[in-house]
Amino acid sequence: MQTIQLAEFCRCLQVPPRLVRYVLERGFVPEGVAKHPDTGNHRRFSAQQAFWLALVVLVKRSGIMTPLAAQIADCAVESLRSTTQAFGWDPGFSPSSGHFETEHQYYVEIADAKFLRLATSARPSGPQSVESPWFPLKNLKARWRAGQPHTKPFTPTVILRLNETEIARLLQQAQWEVSSE
Repeated sequence: MQTIQLAEFCRCLQVPPRLVRYVLERGFVPEGVAKHPDTGNHRRFSAQQAFWLALVVLVKRSGIMTPLAAQIADCAVESLRSTTQAFGWDPGFSPSSGHFETEHQYYVEIADAKFLRLATSARPSGPQSVESPWFPLKNLKARWRAGQPHTKPFTPTVILRLNETEIARLLQQAQWEVSSE
């Protein structure tokens, strides 16, 4: 299995190691990674773990609280998996499996620090982008899984856009190590 060490992860995403350690120390650890590693052990992440952690760290760096950043990452990864694999819109792009190449664009958008939606250019019927409805950040995971978007008219003032395609490109260029695990 290919893994990436914390230092390389920080280097390729250009994020301070202290920010990543802060997220991890608060218990927001990718699934399958020990919350409290033994002293002297370097943290290593699989492609799936690194992609999720990158989303959390970059959203956190943009001013969103860590617990909400982790929920946003969960929804983004789940949506990306559905779009690329279950719907088959871009089956070669699967950051959860270490496949980072795509010719399409994928975004997570956070509006006015109150709403979330996802957007992609991976659409079988044409070149236009597809955007999900806006979902309130309050109780995000429950509302996301239940398919309960915001139903009132909404025009955002500020949109924070996280480019999942660029994150995948940066991770693809990182130095990955082959581990015996």
